[in-house]
Amino acid sequence: MSDEQPQTQRPKGGGIPHDSKSLTTLIFTGKVLSIAAQSISESVDSFSGWLLAGFGAVLALLFANIDKLKGFIEISALRHAARFYFAAAILGVFARLLGLMVTSATKGKSGASELTPDAGDIDLNLYLETAQRAFFPHARWFLKRLVARALEQGDLTYIDRMWMKCAQVQSLIVAVEAILVLIAGGMIVFSI
Repeated sequence: MSDEQPQTQRPKGGGIPHDSKSLTTLIFTGKVLSIAAQSISESVDSFSGWLLAGFGAVLALLFANIDKLKGFIEISALRHAARFYFAAAILGVFARLLGLMVTSATKGKSGASELTPDAGDIDLNLYLETAQRAFFPHARWFLKRLVARALEQGDLTYIDRMWMKCAQVQSLIVAVEAILVLIAGGMIVFSI
């Protein structure tokens, strides 16, 4: 006898597996990915907000006292730092928008899982049609594409993996934002 677990047989065409152990595993995996994506997104979003608010306050203080600082800090360095801060703020806006998408989708999923009736009681097509009407056209197109791809591949974790990837992209954007703020701060410090 072998201790190896048999591989889950997926239906032809990449459909959803029919055995209950595989379905339970896929649903569990989706929930874990969703929770992780939400946690990453919220943490990164908070860091980004504090970073921009803190450095923005420092810049505002420096500009408010520019007459007193002329002999200590080069004004051109302050101008260049403000430009880097502005670029970081633009990235912060994009990161915030991405974070809103991730957080709202993952919180919506976790809230919906508490409300979910028996699977046999849901008309999936009616649900998708009704839910999509709540979105603006660009978001509706995006949602239709996501759902179609998940159904086509028969992959219950596709959407959750996509939100996890979005959270990682958000993290990379905030990392670049932090680098820009550090460069801006360095310009001020090294001009003293």
